[in-house]
Amino acid sequence: MSITLYEQIGDEGLRELLNTFYDKIFEDPELVSLFENSERNEVQNKQFLFIRQFLGGPLAYTEQYGPPMMRKRHLPHRITPKAKDRWLACMHEAVEEQAWNDRLKVVFYDIFPPIAAHMVNSDDEI
Repeated sequence: MSITLYEQIGDEGLRELLNTFYDKIFEDPELVSLFENSERNEVQNKQFLFIRQFLGGPLAYTEQYGPPMMRKRHLPHRITPKAKDRWLACMHEAVEEQAWNDRLKVVFYDIFPPIAAHMVNSDDEI
């Protein structure tokens, strides 16, 4: 039987990653404005529940918020190619800082570029 990414990372590992990731997000001048009307703990917990479910863990995100429909949920936010690139850079840095083996880091991070590209809903120019 195959072990899921969730089982490899676990709740503690995922929470540690997201703490590192959101430290970077909330310090990034390109990204922090996307969260100006949001409480960090709420955003971070939703991300935890979503990623945990996405990686094969409990379905708590769907139970609490309904089907993920992530693109639809992100449409109210102006997500540009530049913001996508900054988001991915923050995620990559956060993953690299984890005490995971190199293979797990690559497999985990590689999930995000196609998803992030799908979230883009605006040009870089205003």
